[in-house]
Amino acid sequence: MKTPINKSKLMKRAWMLYRNFKRIYKTFAAALREAWVQEKRIALRKAERPVRKENTEINIAMAATIDAWRNNGRRGMYWGD
Repeated sequence: MKTPINKSKLMKRAWMLYRNFKRIYKTFAAALREAWVQEKRIALRKAERPVRKENTEINIAMAATIDAWRNNGRRGMYWGD
């Protein structure tokens, strides 16, 4: 499955990289290459997100324990060794 990439966002990101980071990206082509890599990475993350949520199991007892641990402690308080 191909991940959709917004070409308008791609060109805007490339122009921003070229304009703001001229020392790193000396040509617009180099900035466009980097923008393409970044947009692909973002698109792949968005495609993976639903898969992660489906496979995640929530342990309610553990969540309650973590909440109690976080909320009962005071910041900077010494808890001993």
